[in-house]
Formats: sequence, structure tokens, C-alpha cells
Amino acid sequence: MVFNGCVRRGRTWVGAIMLGAIVLSACGRSGYQYVESDDETVFAKIPDDWQLISEGIVDFALRPEDGSQLRLLPGDETLPWRAQFTADPAGQVRPDRVAGYVDVQPTDARIRETLTLEALLDYGPGGEALGDPIPVRLGDLEGYRVQFEVAGDDPLTNDRLVLTDDRRTVIYVIQVGCRKSCFDVEADEIDEIMTTFTVDI
Repeated sequence: MVFNGCVRRGRTWVGAIMLGAIVLSACGRSGYQYVESDDETVFAKIPDDWQLISEGIVDFALRPEDGSQLRLLPGDETLPWRAQFTADPAGQVRPDRVAGYVDVQPTDARIRETLTLEALLDYGPGGEALGDPIPVRLGDLEGYRVQFEVAGDDPLTNDRLVLTDDRRTVIYVIQVGCRKSCFDVEADEIDEIMTTFTVDI
């Protein structure tokens, strides 16, 4: 779901619902929209002129590499969810425009004891951290935030935050980035997105 909003109190959003979006008239334009997970626990704040490419329940989770079915424990209820967004007006992912995603991934019960936060930072092929990961605590969640570059003529720069609970039952990820030249210009906007990311559990 995508919300255009300026006020949120608890789980109540101020506005009028229209096709899954909240359009505000009384409180004025805030300049941002809020992407919300289906279970209303994960919120990402992005500029209101950015495009939501996709959002919803997906079919992936962290599990053993043997191809077996996902194994959860009683009380594990989180569904895998992803939202993708871009600053490109046409809704395309382009290296010269900021783009990003939010992931919510349940973890297989068999790998939780060996799962480390460091392993979840994953810079991908050619990726290299631009400094040490910064420890982050968000309520009962802990994790790391790190900026990294992927090599090239005009390197891609990404800002990534990974969070999980103390039992490693769910992994929450937000990543935003673009070419280094673009990232340098949009650094303040990207930082606003990263620092306002919310998980309400």
C-alpha cells in the first residue's frame, strides 16, 4: 500500500482512501508518500513524485541451499514482502536515477542459529564497503547500515540497512542507490529515506 500523508498517530493515518492511497487535503502536502507492508508493520518514506514499481507478497525467504521447503516454527507468521521504487518519472530502474527496495524475509528455522548480521550485508559481485558498517538498533531489532560501491566507469553507490530480531526469525532490508554522481547529489534525500525507515512490531 502507498500512503500520501503528513500525520501518523499510532496506526491511524489522516486522509481519505482512494485506490489504496491516502490523499490528504486538510493537512497540506508533505512532499512524501509512505509505502506500507500488507501486515502494517513496515513503513518506508519516499518522495511523493517517486514511482512505486511493485509491492506485495512474494515467494522468497532465507532457507538452506538444498532446495527444501521453508521450515518455520509455531508463532512464525510473517509473510515475505517486497516493495520496489524509483525516482524515474517513467517508473524505470535506471542507474542515473535513485531507486531502491524494501524486503521482509522470514528465515528458515534450520539456519537461524548460524545466521550472522555480517553475512546479510551482501555487497554483490564487485561490491566494496565504503567504510565500516554502522550498528543500528530500532526498537527490538538490531542490525547494520553501510554504504558500498559496485565497480564500474561510473560506480554504483548504495546505502543498505539490514535489521533482524534477536531470534533471527525475520530479516528486514532497505537499500537505496544510483550511480556515484547521482548519489552524491541525492545524498540528503537518500539519508532521509534510510533514517525514517520504520518497523513496528
